[in-house]
Amino acid sequence: ASYPQQAAKDFYGPRMSRWQSAIAGASNSNTLDQVYREMEQAGIPGSFEPVTRLRRTLADAYVKQAEQLLANNQARQAQPLLQKATTLMRYGNTDG
Repeated sequence: ASYPQQAAKDFYGPRMSRWQSAIAGASNSNTLDQVYREMEQAGIPGSFEPVTRLRRTLADAYVKQAEQLLANNQARQAQPLLQKATTLMRYGNTDG
């Protein structure tokens, strides 16, 4: 059985819009971490294409923040952000 894409869009749409806004407006990794936790807890299948896109967006945001930390010689703080970005990218590639 295929995943009911339209029903999922209707159900998860508002939440995903909120996550997208939070990622776009994130000034630090705490905001990204909150979205990350909520996405994990929501249990949305990785094969759901809008989630795949959102995971990519979140991973990119983590990488950008990590790059800023690295530019300021804060490699230790950047490492967990890069690990989360890697996890997000792998998730979409292996699930479904």
